[in-house]
Amino acid sequence: MLISWIKQFIRVSVKGKFYTIVNTLGLSIGLMCTIIILLWADFQKGFDKFQPEYKKIFQVYEIQSYAGGYKLYTYSTPGPLAPFLNSKIPQINSSTRYTHGSAVIGMGDNAFRENGVAFTDSMFFKIFKVDFIAGSGKECLKDLNSIVLTETTAKKIFGSTDAIGRSVRLDGKSELKVTAIVKDYPKNSNISFNCLIPFEKILDFGFRSIDHWGNNSFSTYVKLNSTSEIDTLEKRIQTEVVKMGTSESTTFHLYPIEKVRLYDIDPNGFGMITFISILLSVAGFVLILASINFINLITARAANRAKEVGVRKVIGSSRAQLITQYFMESFLSTILALFIAILLVDLALPTFNLTLKTELHLNFSNYFFWSKIVLVTIIVGFVSGIYPAFVLSSFHPANVLKGILRTGAKGAGFRKAMVIIQYTITIFLVIVSFFMFKQISFISNADTGMSRKNVISIPFRRDMQANYKSFKNEIKKIPNIKYVTSVEHIPFQIYSSTSDFYWSGRDTTQSYLFSFTGADEYLTDAMEIKMVEGRFYSSEFATDTSCIVINETAAKIMDKKQTLGEVIDLWNMKLKVIGVMKDFHFEHFSGKIQPLFIYYTPNAERANNILIKANGEFDLQTMNQIKRAYADFYPEYPFESTVLEDDYHRMFAEDRQIKTILSQFTLFAILISCIGLLSLAAYIAEQQRKSLVLRKIHGASMFRILLILLGNFTKWVLISGIIAIPLAYLTITSMFKNYAYHTDLSWWIFVGALVSALFLASITVLYQAVKTARIKPVDALRCE
Repeated sequence: MLISWIKQFIRVSVKGKFYTIVNTLGLSIGLMCTIIILLWADFQKGFDKFQPEYKKIFQVYEIQSYAGGYKLYTYSTPGPLAPFLNSKIPQINSSTRYTHGSAVIGMGDNAFRENGVAFTDSMFFKIFKVDFIAGSGKECLKDLNSIVLTETTAKKIFGSTDAIGRSVRLDGKSELKVTAIVKDYPKNSNISFNCLIPFEKILDFGFRSIDHWGNNSFSTYVKLNSTSEIDTLEKRIQTEVVKMGTSESTTFHLYPIEKVRLYDIDPNGFGMITFISILLSVAGFVLILASINFINLITARAANRAKEVGVRKVIGSSRAQLITQYFMESFLSTILALFIAILLVDLALPTFNLTLKTELHLNFSNYFFWSKIVLVTIIVGFVSGIYPAFVLSSFHPANVLKGILRTGAKGAGFRKAMVIIQYTITIFLVIVSFFMFKQISFISNADTGMSRKNVISIPFRRDMQANYKSFKNEIKKIPNIKYVTSVEHIPFQIYSSTSDFYWSGRDTTQSYLFSFTGADEYLTDAMEIKMVEGRFYSSEFATDTSCIVINETAAKIMDKKQTLGEVIDLWNMKLKVIGVMKDFHFEHFSGKIQPLFIYYTPNAERANNILIKANGEFDLQTMNQIKRAYADFYPEYPFESTVLEDDYHRMFAEDRQIKTILSQFTLFAILISCIGLLSLAAYIAEQQRKSLVLRKIHGASMFRILLILLGNFTKWVLISGIIAIPLAYLTITSMFKNYAYHTDLSWWIFVGALVSALFLASITVLYQAVKTARIKPVDALRCE
């Protein structure tokens, strides 16, 4: 019986080659999208699940409460927290502190910057799985001047993994001894490093106050003995840390490491799970479109197989047998599409990996993943086949053999509904994609309150400070250079904050959080930050080291009639306000501007970057002059620079990823819809050929016949637009609800998407319409 069904499937497929190709191609694209997105979703959901007992591993986070109901959710915790938890909380098996840094490895021409430098302690190896090639977790970080290298890093430095006992120089001054070599850490982990250094060594790299409870700068991870009473444990932790002097307005909590990648600890945040949901929805939409094509074409061709059904019933086939046969044809089509989809996935994955910065690949030994794909395939085959099977098997033999069954009439209403659903989904995706493009454009071109144009950034280290003035003066001699300024933070990446900020009349019952950074006198000039009142720092005033400059938001919080001259008590220092800056976005553009102050560092104290602004673009001659000056003053370090505009756009990489993948899948959706409409138009035109010829005989013009054929399809698309537009509006407003600043919901995008859909639908069916309208009556009726 199975062989008979397969033979029948082959005969039907060959007989209707055009429709078979359309069906198979549509289903293949739909399944391809589903496989890729499921691969990516599994990758994201699998973060740190390779860790032994990962359900017992948690990351500590804080909720800091401030005036006006503002709450700061952060994974940054005090340095002494981890050892404190190890000694005071028996429910905690192990606790470790961890942070990332950056350093130059090597000297001279062989030096390179390593951004995967991590600082931790030996407890790290009791919590996280690390595979040692040489050395051991118990001994490798005991020596303060030790370093653990990954396999790739060891080969990069020494050419092999035979490096135990050899020395590595960091930042031109620290000589560290290699005590262990470990395998490269998996990509799907919240922990990422290329080398590990004892935590206390961080003091040599510019960090301060690692034992101060008021300095929240480090990550803390714990492994519990049991996860049965997390709430009770959090309360115990809170009670103990308050005794150490932490603010009672700050609460400590535990978050499962398996959820860190997926969810934002801030309820109003944008977690990766949202991104996953969006892409899974889009893949589902594309698969639905492909299934609708299948259903439409099968039901549209039902009349062509009516006589086959009649004959089969006459010779004894039951309806159940016919239903089984047509379900089998549906499953065979889906299985064929699956094999083609796997080939398409293999071709598409390199592009997808490049777009989303992943390393996905097809692993046929992952039975759990492929069981999901098989389940999806079965569901698609069943859903796609259920309506056609019952339609085809419902024909009555007597009516069919007498010719009473009217061609194409059965299921016409259902086909219209399917086309409407299909184009509703397509128009919906087009609108959402348009708005993502508009949002990215809005972010790129929005006035952030500063100018990033013609500015580069050079990393700065503490031991470079001695030669900073001479280096700056040398750079300023270059004709194309306008300003040179030293800064603690990149001006749009200021994440340091403090609540130790007091002024006369402040409500002492409330806590206020102020962001801060340090800079010299040229920051506002280089970044074109405007002053609202007062002035910025100047080297002409020696007393400016005892002054402070704040932004508009900070001035509003202080609520003073006269802000200038107000004395601020900051970190046990008395500082006078000499200027108020116009608000500028110093963090991610989506968030509201928070209060900010900038303190004066005239000699690059605490500077981490040097910003250089040019009169025009940084041409090759200018860059070569900068490099020569850098080599003269800092020969031990490799020259590094980044364009500030590029740094800014990298902050929105995730938004661009959403936009890119959404637009790609939207194109797939449009392609499937157009292919389905083309094939359906071809069939309907074929069915209506004789009636249209009779219209021509009775005087209908070609234009009139074109309008008849195009009218039905454009009407369906118009109805789709009426349904899709409000759905898209609700989706977009939901997506942007957590953005303090976003693009306008322009009406022309909604109308444009509908007009585009109408245009594509018209172009798609126009060929078939013209072809049908040009038929000669004698050719169409000669066999009647």
